[in-house]
Amino acid sequence: MTTIIAGGALASLVAADALATMGRRVVLLTESSRVGGHFAGLYGDGVPFDCGLVAFEFGDDGARHDSDLYSYDPDRRTDCARFGDLVRHWAEQHLRLPLMRIPAMELWYDGTIVPDFLFDTNIHGLAGLPGALRDRIAADLVSLPADRESMLHSRVKQSAGLWDTLDIEVASLANHGRTLHERLIAPMLRKLVGPNGAPRCLARYSRVVAAPMYWPETVRRGVLGDATAMAPTPFHVVSQAAMGEMVIRLRQRLEASPLVSWRAGAITRIEPCMDGVAVTMEGATIEGRELLWGGELSTFCALAGESSPEPLDRERLEIACVTIDRAACLRPDTGTLMIPAGVSLPFRVINQSRNAGETAGRLRLTLEYPWGALPSVPEFAARKVTDALITLGLVNDPAAVRLHRLVHLDEGFIVPSFANQARALAAREEALAAGIPVRMLGPASGFNVSSLGDQVVQGLQAAAITSDAYAAVAA
Repeated sequence: MTTIIAGGALASLVAADALATMGRRVVLLTESSRVGGHFAGLYGDGVPFDCGLVAFEFGDDGARHDSDLYSYDPDRRTDCARFGDLVRHWAEQHLRLPLMRIPAMELWYDGTIVPDFLFDTNIHGLAGLPGALRDRIAADLVSLPADRESMLHSRVKQSAGLWDTLDIEVASLANHGRTLHERLIAPMLRKLVGPNGAPRCLARYSRVVAAPMYWPETVRRGVLGDATAMAPTPFHVVSQAAMGEMVIRLRQRLEASPLVSWRAGAITRIEPCMDGVAVTMEGATIEGRELLWGGELSTFCALAGESSPEPLDRERLEIACVTIDRAACLRPDTGTLMIPAGVSLPFRVINQSRNAGETAGRLRLTLEYPWGALPSVPEFAARKVTDALITLGLVNDPAAVRLHRLVHLDEGFIVPSFANQARALAAREEALAAGIPVRMLGPASGFNVSSLGDQVVQGLQAAAITSDAYAAVAA
């Protein structure tokens, strides 16, 4: 029995590799030879870069992890964290990738650098903000309701149905007060999704747009510098290398497996057949018992003869890939820097060499910007990127900076809005109405599922369910 896996998403590669390891036959269909999507990384002048902050999230240190893949729910944001032990074993033992924890993230605010509390959970970083700003944040918290049962409080966000329709700005004001929201959280939101997109983001998916959602008491403890208020997130990357090495390893395994056949081309039709599903690719028809779909839901609906669902709103991003002389770096220990303010500045700088523990050669950095922030002329873009690095205090010599590549992410990420959530659910219903034995992977499997951990868990889950189903039929 053959499983057809369509699409080059990382989850597709993980599923194909896992099924082949179980002794199952797989046909992998991709549009081109480039696979792995966002996680494959890219090259500029032969230098490898990851597309921004690509890292494993294994969950909090000491947390109890799950191994029941059937219980994974892609519609629950960061549900993959429950499977940290499984994902770590997959990376370190199965792919034999040496991993290391990245340094704690930092945040830049008007020349002051503190532990990051926007994307990461270093809430004690609030205590390092300028005194006047810190005092105003503390004063705002006095007027916030202390009712622990308040539906607006993040303490109950996982169980409160209101969080499925509540926008981030209302919830943030209720939890953090006006000063913290307007000075730090709202500017980052506007950088990522624009002034019109920010109010439409759902509170439940605040982490997607680097907006925290702390309970007021947690913020109070952070202002006092309580380092025990929240543990930092243990992000891990591949040691001494770019994270794209993970996709390279997977591809090597798939190309070497006698159970995996690989075809590149455009799929023109998907339909049910007597034994399961038939996929037509450039005139040839491939039949299998089940289809694992790692592409867009809208594309599947069109190929399966269903009506085309309403497209999802997306925000596009730009990434500048640079290297700098190691000796000229003024903050060599900074791995990830978040920048909520400053319209001419990126919203995040990642020192990928520092995060990976590299100790020689030029430092590899990526600077992430909102769409349209960088000039289209490379010379002007290089000047703006260099000015940003100087302003942020990362380098003081313009000659030390070399721009290798500008990346325009046309697809970007899906805006975590109520409208998009409803559209995604409607598209999934249309896909299932086609009567095709299909299991969705990658973004098609759930709303706003895009993390590295999610992709790995989805692939492993799909392989386990498919293999169990085959075993049941054979019995």
